[in-house]
Amino acid sequence: MKRKVFALAIAFAAGAASHACCGVAPNPFDVQFGQQENIIIWDPATKTEHFIRRASFKSKNKEFGFIAPTPTVPDLGEVDDEAFDVASKNFTAYEKAKRDAELLPPIGCGRAEDSAASGAAKMEILQQIDLAGYRATTIRARDAKAFRAWLASNNFKTEASIEQWIEFYVKKDWVFTSFIVKPIDDVVETSPVRMSFKTEQPFAPFYVPKINRGLEAGSLRIAFYGPGAYEGEHSEVKSSYTTPVHEDFAKELSKTTGVEKLPKFLGVTSMSIDPWPIANVTDDLYFRRTGNVPRWPVNLNPVKPYFGVAILGLVAYRVMKRAKAKV
Repeated sequence: MKRKVFALAIAFAAGAASHACCGVAPNPFDVQFGQQENIIIWDPATKTEHFIRRASFKSKNKEFGFIAPTPTVPDLGEVDDEAFDVASKNFTAYEKAKRDAELLPPIGCGRAEDSAASGAAKMEILQQIDLAGYRATTIRARDAKAFRAWLASNNFKTEASIEQWIEFYVKKDWVFTSFIVKPIDDVVETSPVRMSFKTEQPFAPFYVPKINRGLEAGSLRIAFYGPGAYEGEHSEVKSSYTTPVHEDFAKELSKTTGVEKLPKFLGVTSMSIDPWPIANVTDDLYFRRTGNVPRWPVNLNPVKPYFGVAILGLVAYRVMKRAKAKV
């Protein structure tokens, strides 16, 4: 679903570029990060991560952009906004399935739900594509100065914290994908973008240049899908427990994200970081597996009445048996 935004006011680029860890504009002081939601689908068998982001950015510039570093060249695709509802719908269905699987109703208080991401040798343009309201360009820069020169040729300035950020990923030999927003008649129309790429360990963008942090703190919500229970390797990451993904919601996730092949035994863990961005963070957020995905509960609703009768019958039988023994 496309989102229209008037860029001359405060540009709210909803569904902005997937790994937009750095915002750039003719005036870099004027791109700040706000609320964010991330979807991460991780397949350890193929070492493939699919990353999708829905976010808000504030800028008074007509033209601004975002730079997303990845370990390898990403495959890009447009995503349906409804993908961000799958995790919450799956969680609600799982909680109901658990209640249906209980033979006796719970006694006492109800459970609380957990709260639910240039020279030819020094710089090479690897791909360029228009999608979701952006001109996306993937670049391999082996020299930070060459990449800054490319940004300048596109009228985007940098400053000290952005240059440090560029240097960090150049040294790691990652590629950069820039998503340039170019409004038509002062209107930005964008939708979420999926970036699919190879990586040794799943991660979410966490390192934000100081210039992009802004004065008002936002928050980051992550729905992490993988064949197991996972957690973020940072003390500020709060995780809810992992729920299995029902096959109906797995189909919906695949349809809305464009990820045709999902891992088997898929689970989803909701994570939150509030406030975000976090000061003094100079690397990305990596995830590690902590356990298995629980099974989807079996619906025992039809047998509950019979189970209750069976219990009463057993109690009556034992009472009668004891009475006979006393005679």
